[in-house]
Amino acid sequence: LVHRLDRDTSGVLLIARTALAASGLSASLALRDTSKVYWALTRGVPKQKNGVVKGALAKEGGHGPHGRDERMAMTEEGEEGAKFSLTEYAVMATAGSEFAWVAARPITGRTHQIRMHLASLGTPIVGDFKYGGADSRGKGEIADKLQLHARSIDIGRPDGGRLQATAPLPPHMLKSWKLLGFDPDDRRDPFPPKKIKKKR
Repeated sequence: LVHRLDRDTSGVLLIARTALAASGLSASLALRDTSKVYWALTRGVPKQKNGVVKGALAKEGGHGPHGRDERMAMTEEGEEGAKFSLTEYAVMATAGSEFAWVAARPITGRTHQIRMHLASLGTPIVGDFKYGGADSRGKGEIADKLQLHARSIDIGRPDGGRLQATAPLPPHMLKSWKLLGFDPDDRRDPFPPKKIKKKR
């Protein structure tokens, strides 16, 4: 296993067939020669259509060390156990002011990072009761299961090429997308490469 997903998150998972490949792919992750894009359904719409959320995250005390009890909190950099975190996000579509389809790209890889960051904007992920509480409930036929999906990964391969993979939405999210009129086969790149201005 080259990287992990949270217990209730669906989507792309990278598994190497040899120890050598695992080592090379892990090195790409460590060097941040990778781009992972997640799709989330949020309750509410972020004020900015594109943005960056950053800040230090640390494990909250009083919770179990692993599994469902683990919980993160935004804190001050320099505090014990605090690690810097950064997520880029883009609003792909909205359903009025109640729901938004948000694409998120974690630049760092902290536990529950995307969940915590989207909740900090006042737009928790649907079904994420850990960080959104009652505000993260679905509505009507929109399920209360966590609606966060690792949509795609683009990572440098040990041989110098690129490995790209995309995962289709799980059934409960596919149903939400169809109910809200979102396109589950959308191929837009929400995070195009930034243009470098040439000096004259």
